[in-house]
Amino acid sequence: MTEEKNDPAVTRALERRVGGCEPIETAPKDGTPIILLYFDAGRICWVRDGKFVPPIGWYSINGTGGLHPTHWMPLPKLPNV
Repeated sequence: MTEEKNDPAVTRALERRVGGCEPIETAPKDGTPIILLYFDAGRICWVRDGKFVPPIGWYSINGTGGLHPTHWMPLPKLPNV
């Protein structure tokens, strides 16, 4: 996964396929839930309820820890009903 994270071609491919994503370095680290994007075996994967939890790091609210995301997106706004 580290090789993919640092590969500019992979980063460009992700940004083309998933519009609106930002580099993980710019993600909020205040516990705000966000969408995390990462690579696994060459596939783009996502977690819709990720957040940064010191000292754990990137974590999914459903209990998955040790994530190594490369990009992030804000959660979409809820529709007005």
